[in-house]
Amino acid sequence: GVLEAIRISCAGYPTRRTFYEFLHRFGLLATEVLEG
Repeated sequence: GVLEAIRISCAGYPTRRTFYEFLHRFGLLATEVLEG
């Protein structure tokens, strides 16, 4: 739950990304999404 999310955040891992950030980083894995 909440405590686990806090531990993950403190470890330096982002817990949430915007869709644009996700596509910017992982777009090569989902080329069909980028193409429309």
